[in-house]
Amino acid sequence: MPVGNDVVDLEDPDNRPTAIHPRFDRRVFTDAELARLNDASDEDARHRLRWSLWAAKESALKYLRQIDARISWHPREFAVRVETTAVARVRHGDRELAVTLDVTSRRVHAVTPAGADDALTALHRVESGAPPDAEEASTGVRRLAARATGRLLGIADEEITITGPGGRAAPRGADIPRALRGGERLAVDVSLSHDGRWLACAVRRRPDAG
Repeated sequence: MPVGNDVVDLEDPDNRPTAIHPRFDRRVFTDAELARLNDASDEDARHRLRWSLWAAKESALKYLRQIDARISWHPREFAVRVETTAVARVRHGDRELAVTLDVTSRRVHAVTPAGADDALTALHRVESGAPPDAEEASTGVRRLAARATGRLLGIADEEITITGPGGRAAPRGADIPRALRGGERLAVDVSLSHDGRWLACAVRRRPDAG
């Protein structure tokens, strides 16, 4: 079954309000989302909401690309309605998806679909040294996903290989992450994400998992 996830490091210098381009919000958010951002009680609340909206959009995109890899990344086409601090709904075309939001002072983690009891998620924060570069983060998030897949299916994680992109929204037509064992695809769908010091994944059992 499809699954999507996205993590945003709220403490990363590139994500702080002072680093955001003045036109960023208007490029990526709908009018309703902009109104909600403008109504935020203070700058910290606006900061968390901005990246909650963004993470919900990306999580929904990753979910939908597992259904149709031709779907393009146009953020304003993913309209987010935050219902509670833990749940949002994302509309894209004629589809509406429920998204779980897990928000702390340090990061935002979004998972689509919300409440999937056949999915396993994992988060890891790199605490030592400098934040990982793109290659290190890509390797790290694959290891995290292999461990999550192993726990879900009862397989040793060293037997599992995770392929595909692992960062923010990949270009149209990019490979979807896959979990392989001995070159054969395992009966799970996988979503990978990394940002700043955070690595995140979601793994969901497919019907043919038995």
